[in-house]
Amino acid sequence: MNMSFRETIREQIIGAIVTGLADIRTTSGYNVDLGSTVKRGQIISDKDVLPAVAAFPLGEDNEPIPGRNNLTMTVRIEGLAKFGNKNPSVVAEAMLGDIIYRMTHPSLSISALSEKIEYAEGGVDEYPDPGQYAVGCYAIFNVNYKTKIGDPFIQSDSLLINRSDMMSVSESIST
Repeated sequence: MNMSFRETIREQIIGAIVTGLADIRTTSGYNVDLGSTVKRGQIISDKDVLPAVAAFPLGEDNEPIPGRNNLTMTVRIEGLAKFGNKNPSVVAEAMLGDIIYRMTHPSLSISALSEKIEYAEGGVDEYPDPGQYAVGCYAIFNVNYKTKIGDPFIQSDSLLINRSDMMSVSESIST
């Protein structure tokens, strides 16, 4: 059996999110240049080039409906930046705004793969101690998408047949 590598719909969504995070650049009108370093599933460390952003795809819930999975994947996005002589809270709020705007903006190229992206929560986990030079923030998003039951590689909406089409098929079979 020779199967080529296929990406699940979930993987395609994650890839689009990671690619989209790279657009968070000051040259594109954002406040903080988070997109200069983008990580996936890896914690940003002090050794990384800052500012930086990371995407953490987490678990997902399923509310199955006939013929398809109605999935909601949770994604945590984290940003980390040096604050220099600025107030760390101001820098964290700027990063949070940039992340929310990017993730929920229609230009993020997952609209063909998902039904909606909703901002669930976010903010600062903790502020830097004296002598520290960087501040971080996080934002959690819920991404809703559908797949065919038993086949995470196929979007279910492309398989749905409306009722009138089914009637036409059944009428042509019986004649």
